[in-house]
Amino acid sequence: MTIPAKEPLTRALEAVPQANPIRGILLWFAPRSQNRDERFRESTVRVIIALVLAVMSLSFAISLFIYQDPWGLISFPTMNLVVLVFVVAAGVTVTRGNLDLAGWLIVIGSFAGVTMTHYILRSAAGDENNSAFISIPMFMFISLAATVLLQRRLIMLISIITVLAFGISEFLLSVDPSQANPMQIAGVVSFGVLLLVEGIILQTVRYEFDSRFEALDDAIRQEELAREQAETDRKRAEEADKAKSQFLANMSHELRTPLNAIIGYSDILVGGMAGELAPQPTRLLGNIQSNSRRLLSLINDVLDLSKIEAGRIEVFNAPLQPRKLITDTVESLRALAIEKSIALNVTISDDVPEVILSDGRKIAQILTNLVSNAVKFTSKGSVDVDVTADSAQWHIVVRDTGSGIPEQAMAYIFEPFRQADSTDARSHKGTGLGLAIVKALAESLNGEIEVNSIPNQGSTFRVSLPRAIPTEVGSVAPAANTSEAM
Repeated sequence: MTIPAKEPLTRALEAVPQANPIRGILLWFAPRSQNRDERFRESTVRVIIALVLAVMSLSFAISLFIYQDPWGLISFPTMNLVVLVFVVAAGVTVTRGNLDLAGWLIVIGSFAGVTMTHYILRSAAGDENNSAFISIPMFMFISLAATVLLQRRLIMLISIITVLAFGISEFLLSVDPSQANPMQIAGVVSFGVLLLVEGIILQTVRYEFDSRFEALDDAIRQEELAREQAETDRKRAEEADKAKSQFLANMSHELRTPLNAIIGYSDILVGGMAGELAPQPTRLLGNIQSNSRRLLSLINDVLDLSKIEAGRIEVFNAPLQPRKLITDTVESLRALAIEKSIALNVTISDDVPEVILSDGRKIAQILTNLVSNAVKFTSKGSVDVDVTADSAQWHIVVRDTGSGIPEQAMAYIFEPFRQADSTDARSHKGTGLGLAIVKALAESLNGEIEVNSIPNQGSTFRVSLPRAIPTEVGSVAPAANTSEAM
């Protein structure tokens, strides 16, 4: 399992220059393992080795040069030297990556040092029990070291061995082992109970620690698996989305080609280029034309949506005349309003500039979708198009007196394939792509769209676009978004 890159020791190493000798010391403390549990154990072993090495080196120096203790088979200088040998061996072992052996070497070295110290103190004290009170905390350190450095199942074993070693040494070192006094026996028994209780507590704590550590490892492992799965799913979704967009683009192109042919040939027949037609065939050809154009419009909407989802809509800003663009676009839709016997009005404020910098094709598409949508949902009254401007933006407002939008539908009205009435019995048919495309086109022009609606009274759509004016009429001035893909 991989460990987070920035640990405290890692940050400390980054802060120390390469030539600084402190860096070499810090580098020795840095664990080499990549496993979280192994890194924790390795860090613990390295820290304990450094602490014991420092303490025992200081004790060795004090024993020789200050107290001037004599050398002997069992003496303080020998005890310090034995512990130092075990600690240095543990340091070499952990450097080679053998943590278990390093832990055993530290525990055995501690056991040897504590036992020798107890022997020295007990020999000097004779029958006095004061030495026992000094030795007891040292013997308790062995169980603590085993808890930190060895496997959990060995904690009680080390505790029992420590109790036996203390008891045997107490009886063997007494002046008359066969006549040990009750206080001495009570002291050994009390210490044995104390050490066993310590072992039970330490084993329980270690079990709880290991359980939580394993749970944390499992949680991290599950999180990594979930992240990998999410990344895999994301890549698959992206690939599927690209494939879908490409499929829609290809199919739209393949469908538009025969439709354009149908519309073109029907225009030729209606126009009389193939001879005069009777009223009935002319009416049928008109139906073919209107339905073909409606189908072509739906295909164009699907193609536009596929481009939006693929992020391939490009914006080409150029100087244009907004008054002429708005008027021509609305006039091309007037037949829809006449067919439903509703008024279609256009009002352009004097504040609207004569020339702006924007993408005229997309503005016309936005207006076409909004006006045709308003006409579709208006059975009586009017559809009004108001164009205004302020110092920073110009606004296209399309207002109708139609059925309006229910309040619950306002949250998703701009989502693809969603309509205010999505039931099979709805009176107005459609794909639900128009407003989604309008919103995407407005945002591609660095604009925004707002909607207000009252059921059974009508709706108002307001498109706000940047008021970018060319520096010179006829030249293309830089704008905030001259060629931006969504």
